Amino acid sequence: MNIDDQQDEREQRIIRRIEKLRVAGYSYEALLRHAAEGWDWADFMEGAYEKQQEAIGLQDQALDMISSIEIALQTVVVDLLSSLDLSKETIQKIRLNLPGLIERQTVKTRSELARKAVESSTKTQESRRNKSELRNIWAEGMYRTRDDCVEDISRILGMKLSTARKALQGTPDPNPWPAKDTKK
Repeated sequence: MNIDDQQDEREQRIIRRIEKLRVAGYSYEALLRHAAEGWDWADFMEGAYEKQQEAIGLQDQALDMISSIEIALQTVVVDLLSSLDLSKETIQKIRLNLPGLIERQTVKTRSELARKAVESSTKTQESRRNKSELRNIWAEGMYRTRDDCVEDISRILGMKLSTARKALQGTPDPNPWPAKDTKK
């Protein structure tokens, strides 16, 4: 897909969203709040992207350091072996096997770094889904207070209470809010 097609597709999505908002009958204040929340979310996502890029940069640095250490280690081992009183045949066997040993260790280290990166990304995605689900449930208006919603739903989603409370901070009150006037 070329850039023009992507821009056309983006414009079509924007037009569909405008129509959806128009049909929903939001007030000007509600639209402003919606725009501000979207802007805030975009800022959050930019920050997350920057942190992810920083983490990738650190992983690249770690891999570069591993390569440098490999070279230094090979040199030290060769120098050490040369200083020992071993037969040339034994030294040659060790020299031939050393790169393979180092390569296996390097692959193991890189695999571990990749596994940790995937786990981190998966946990972040799951956390975002849980927070979004919590906000959607709150928006349905079936809970009298945010704390009631947090106490019930956080257990179901496997979230900490503090994390769930933070996820609902700044969210608008549900509209309609049938549970608002109910008693516990």
